[in-house]
Amino acid sequence: MKIKTIQKTLKTLPLTLILLTLASCSAVENLNLGETVTHIGKQLKASHPIDPKAGPKVAKAVKSNFSRYKSAIRNNNGSAASKLVSQSTIDYYTRIKKIALSGPAPQVRNLGVVDKLIVLTLRHRVPRSRLDSMSGKDLFEHTVSSGWTKAPQDKLGFISGNEELAFGHLSPDGKPGIDKLKFMKEANSWKFDVTSLLEISEKTYKEKLSGSNSSPDQFVLSILENSSGKKVRRNIWYPNFYR
Repeated sequence: MKIKTIQKTLKTLPLTLILLTLASCSAVENLNLGETVTHIGKQLKASHPIDPKAGPKVAKAVKSNFSRYKSAIRNNNGSAASKLVSQSTIDYYTRIKKIALSGPAPQVRNLGVVDKLIVLTLRHRVPRSRLDSMSGKDLFEHTVSSGWTKAPQDKLGFISGNEELAFGHLSPDGKPGIDKLKFMKEANSWKFDVTSLLEISEKTYKEKLSGSNSSPDQFVLSILENSSGKKVRRNIWYPNFYR
């Protein structure tokens, strides 16, 4: 893919170079984007039905959380941002760290576009020893503080939900739309589930990929090289060569 095409792609995505985020597990496994929050969400919906329109108290709290999250991202304030995201977000970072450190090439190649980009970004831009010493929270804060995470430009409009789980519609005009972000009540505070934003990014990347002549692997490697200004090592797929 030509550099100009990649640059155009990056500018039109809701996240440039993607948010880096992942559920600790005893063994490395294929990622299922948002699987943790989906499971929790089903449990919450079973006991607390989702209202078509959330009450004003919930809507106000959710919008406040998202506004503070975007402010933290714009200011590259990882510490502030980590206080506003859900445990499932931190768990997501924990798992992706494990895959970046030890995920074999076949597994990495079989990941979705977003997951593949995240894993290879870590191998490409974070020394192995440093990544190995990080917790999931540390990694999340590092990606925000390093300016790798970009805040969505669209507005959070229509809110549906209950006192424990809410969904905010993300759209340019703040009206109800297809793309929805998840928010969860944890320790009496509303938290943003970043994996719901990654799901939107995955859909956007797939649309861009379908309109290109590149394979998924070529597409991801081109984005990495264009965004970092550094040539990507061809053995980046193999954990034994990650230094």
